[in-house]
Amino acid sequence: MKKITLVLLFACGLLQAQDLVKMTNGAELNIKIIGNNAETISFSRGIEGTLPYFISKKEIEEIRYENGTIEKPDHSTIAIEDAKRIVIEQIGSWATDKDGNKITASFEGNYLKISAEKGDYKKGMVFDLLKLIRFEETSYRREGFAFINIWAPILINEQKKEWDRFKLVMRIENHEQAAILTASLKQLNKTLKANR
Repeated sequence: MKKITLVLLFACGLLQAQDLVKMTNGAELNIKIIGNNAETISFSRGIEGTLPYFISKKEIEEIRYENGTIEKPDHSTIAIEDAKRIVIEQIGSWATDKDGNKITASFEGNYLKISAEKGDYKKGMVFDLLKLIRFEETSYRREGFAFINIWAPILINEQKKEWDRFKLVMRIENHEQAAILTASLKQLNKTLKANR
């Protein structure tokens, strides 16, 4: 009887053995990490056939692997101009509007300008990332793409300096790239706030 109890306890321990991820916002996730690179981790939620999820290491404080190893990602702050350059490159390489029109990014001072040849962003829209309202949860789609949704002030009248709330939606063709771009935008927002 003791042998059966020990075997059951050992088996239950193996089934529940997971990695612990402590997030910079204080949340803790018990997950099974299935991939790890310099910028992201990927993990599964243990449901057969589900897509992997991605988290940027910029959002992670500490990873405690089930084998006892601890990893603490480097969160060195970067200069504003470097953060802007990264966002411009990532949007230019990976982002489209919700209809698939390629978009580009530039900066006017500390304001992000999103433009496209056609579609919603054809005229160019200017967003204040310093006063960013909120990031909605990234919408990961089964087909492999994702939508990044950000509520931010948008310049509606440049002469009167009038701003309004607007939901900026960017389609990214890859889940991992969506996680990286979201983390880059959050890093830029944090850097802008630190350097007011």
